[in-house]
Amino acid sequence: MFSTLIAAQAGSAQEDADNLIGQWQIVNSSGQVLENIDINLVVSRNNLARFDYTRASDATINPSRLQGLMTDKVVIFQLVDLGYTTTYVVDLDFTLGGGPGLELKSRTANCTLVGKASNLVVKKYESRLSDNSASCDGSSLYDGTTQNIKLVKVGVDAGNIPLTASIPDGITNNLNKIDTRLSGAWFLNSGKRNFKLLVKDIEAHHLGYKFAYKLTEGSTRLDKLNQTDFITGLREGLLVNNFLILSSSRFGKNDELYIVKLNKTTGSGNLYSSPNGDCFPLKEPVTETVICTPNDDSDLINNVTSIFGSRKISKIDTKVTISF
Repeated sequence: MFSTLIAAQAGSAQEDADNLIGQWQIVNSSGQVLENIDINLVVSRNNLARFDYTRASDATINPSRLQGLMTDKVVIFQLVDLGYTTTYVVDLDFTLGGGPGLELKSRTANCTLVGKASNLVVKKYESRLSDNSASCDGSSLYDGTTQNIKLVKVGVDAGNIPLTASIPDGITNNLNKIDTRLSGAWFLNSGKRNFKLLVKDIEAHHLGYKFAYKLTEGSTRLDKLNQTDFITGLREGLLVNNFLILSSSRFGKNDELYIVKLNKTTGSGNLYSSPNGDCFPLKEPVTETVICTPNDDSDLINNVTSIFGSRKISKIDTKVTISF
């Protein structure tokens, strides 16, 4: 539903789209610039907009062309690095030229730099190695981390942009209702690969509601669940303007960001899939270990976000209570 947006019409949506175009800095609490992104295309309808962006750290000859979403001035986008996937959600004030947000980082693999160590791969892959190639082991489950950040338009004094914001009374007053609505087990229908996710620890946040979750395979019987059934560590997600934001990434060929609009206990939306790296097997295969060259070091990877629609989610097994 998001990928079919038409060109923006005159009005506030057009103004927001125009203001989103340009270069932005992601700044942490210490004032360190974590990354620069360049938003170069915004396609919007009403209060929903899809935008294209590149990151400054990518090679200029083959930059990743990524896509994010803006809903009511809240922007949602993802950056991908070997072994990590990072989602940013920011509430922008275009008058100030920036706004406070949250970084949701998930570690998906342990990657060790090997450079052009051609002895690790068969000859046909040697030409795809670069000085930044790494051996990546994705067999472990890692817990996610969060930190407060702000998104600042280039040319704006970052000191004038707040790092946090007060939580609106409406969000706080609705916390108990949202806690009942979100806590528990959900089924995520994602085409060929389906998941079940367990949600807990719902908290009010100035962006909406923050929660913790773990993923299991869709075929897992929750009444027989054990620790070995989890396929991720404990991660953080958000419910923002009724959009559920979560990642199912497990260091595959692509990193996965779901943006799904909820209607009570069901919802539908899109999967944003971005290349994780140019990866190939070891000469002597080791389970869940591969050699990967970053996207911007490879001319064999199509560095473009793919958007897959009709992803559906629904609450399930409401009689099963799981503590973790």
